[in-house]
Amino acid sequence: MKYVNDDYCDCVASGDDEPGTAACNGGRFWCENLGYKGRYIYSSLVDDGLCDCCDGSDERNNPRVECRNSCAEKAQQELSRFVAEKQKLSEGLKMKHSLMQVASTKLSEKQHRRQQIQRELTEKREALRIAEEEKQMVEEKERAYKQEKETRAQQERERVRAQAIAQCKANGGGEDCEQAIDKDSEADGAADGADGDGGEDTGESERARRRRERREQRFADRTERNEERRRQEQEMEREMEQGMERAAEEAARTERNEERRRQEMEMEREMEQGMERAAEEAAPHHHEHTPDEEFPYPEQYRPHSEEGEEQQATESESESETVQHHEHTPDEEFPYPEQYRPHDDDADVDDVDEDTEAAFDWSEFDEDVDEMDDDNVDMAAPIADVEQQEQEDDPVMDELSNAVRTARDAYNSVDREIRNLENDLKEIDKVLRGNDFGDQDVFASLLGECYAAKIGKYEYEFCPFNKATQKEGHSSTNLGTFKSFKYDDASDDGELIMVFDDGQKCWNGPKRSMHVAFKCNVENEVLSVTEPSTCKYHMTFNSPLACSQRKLETVTQILNHYKTEL
Repeated sequence: MKYVNDDYCDCVASGDDEPGTAACNGGRFWCENLGYKGRYIYSSLVDDGLCDCCDGSDERNNPRVECRNSCAEKAQQELSRFVAEKQKLSEGLKMKHSLMQVASTKLSEKQHRRQQIQRELTEKREALRIAEEEKQMVEEKERAYKQEKETRAQQERERVRAQAIAQCKANGGGEDCEQAIDKDSEADGAADGADGDGGEDTGESERARRRRERREQRFADRTERNEERRRQEQEMEREMEQGMERAAEEAARTERNEERRRQEMEMEREMEQGMERAAEEAAPHHHEHTPDEEFPYPEQYRPHSEEGEEQQATESESESETVQHHEHTPDEEFPYPEQYRPHDDDADVDDVDEDTEAAFDWSEFDEDVDEMDDDNVDMAAPIADVEQQEQEDDPVMDELSNAVRTARDAYNSVDREIRNLENDLKEIDKVLRGNDFGDQDVFASLLGECYAAKIGKYEYEFCPFNKATQKEGHSSTNLGTFKSFKYDDASDDGELIMVFDDGQKCWNGPKRSMHVAFKCNVENEVLSVTEPSTCKYHMTFNSPLACSQRKLETVTQILNHYKTEL
C-alpha cells in the first residue's frame, strides 16, 4: 500500500495506484460526493486548484485551495428540476388524454364527411345521367327542327322556282327560263360571298348587292328610329326630373317667403300693441287722432278706424278672389318645361293622334321595288326572298336554342360538382390512409391546425400533415410539405420528428426542408427555429403529444432514489 498515492505512477496502463494524485495521465479519481451522486474524474484534475468534486475531495491535499461542500445544494437543485419535470409530464399527459378525444372527434368527422361525399357522388352521378338525357333530348329536338326547317325551306324554294319558271314562260321566256333562273340564283349566291372573297362584281351580283344593301338600310333605319325614340324618352325623363326639382325649389322658396311674411306681421302686431300701450300711459284722457294729424312712425304702422279696416278687408278679399280666379292666357309665360303646361283633354287627344301619325314610319310597309329596267328583271328574286326569310328571327328556333343552352349549363354544373367532390374525397383518403397518427391516433388532433412564431425578421408557420412556410411581409416561402414521422435515435428519449420536404429551391442550393422536433410541454407552441445548414431548417415545437408515460415513470424512479439516498 506504500506505493498507493505516493505521487508516482506504478500502474502506467490503468493508473489505479494513484487515484488520489495526478501522477498517472490515464488514472481516475472517485468523487464520493456524499448526499449527491458519486462520480469518477480524471486523476489529472486532482490538486489542480479547481474544485471538481462537490465534496472537495479532489483538492483535499492541496493547502492552497479550500473547497466548500456543495453536494447538498446540488442535490436540492436537481431534485427541484426532476420535481418540475414530473409535474410537466403529469400535466402534459392529462392534456394528451383530452386531445385523444379531440383526435377521435376529428377522425370521426373525416369519416363522416367521406361517407357523405360518397352518398352525394351517388346522387350527383344519377343527376348527371338525367341531365345528360335531357341535354340529348333537347339537342335532338333542335336537330330535328333544323332538319324540318331546312326541308320546308327547300320545298318552298322549289315551289317558288317552279312558279318563277311558269311566270317566265308565260311572259314568253321559252325554254331558256329554267336556265336563266338557275343562273340568277347562282349569281345571288356568289354575290353573298363577293365581299369576303374579293371576286369581281357581275350584273347579277350587283342586283344581289343592292337587295342586301336595301335590307341593311331598312335595318339601320329601324335601329336609328329606335335609338331616337329612346333618346327622346330619356330627354323627357330628364326634363320631368328637372321640372320636379324646380317645382320643389319653388315650393320651398314660397314656404320661406310665407314664413318671413308671417314673422313681419307678428312684429307689426307687437309694435302696434306697444305703441297703443305707450299712448294710453302718456295721455290722461282719450285722444282721438284726426286724419290730418302728424304721425311720427312709418305709415304702415298708423292705427286705422273700424271703417277703414272693413274697407281694407273688403279690398283684400277682392284681391284674393282675383288671384284665385285668374286664368292663364295661352301667351302667358310658363316657368316650367312645355310638356307640363295644362291642356284641354280634347286638344291633347288630337295632338297625340297627329303626332303619332306623323312620327309613325310607314316605310317598312313599302314594297321592295328593284329600280331596274324591264330587260334586267331579277327572275331569282323570289328565291332570294325565301332565303332571306330563312335567315330572319325564328322564335321556335330561339326557344330550342335556349333550352339546349340551359340543359348544357345544367349538365356542366353537375359535372363540375362531381369533380369537386371527387377531389375532396381524394384529399380525405390521403389524410386517413396515408398518415401515421401515433398511439391511439392522438396526433390526429393536429389536423387542420397551424402554429406560427415570429423569430427575428421572419414568421415561421407549420401546419401538421400539410406544409411549412417562412413569411416576411407579404411574401411567403415554401419550406416543404409533410412527408413522414420519424424518431430521433440520437436523442436521449427518442424524440419525435415531423419531416417537411421538397420545398422551394434555394438559389444555387438545395430545395428547402424543415424538421420539427416535438418536446413535451403543456401547450402547443413554436419554441425556436434554426438553420443548421443552408436551407435546412429545424423547429422545436412544444406539445403535450410528446409527453410519454414511460418518461414519467423514469423521472418518478429517480425521485424515489433521491428520497431514499437523502
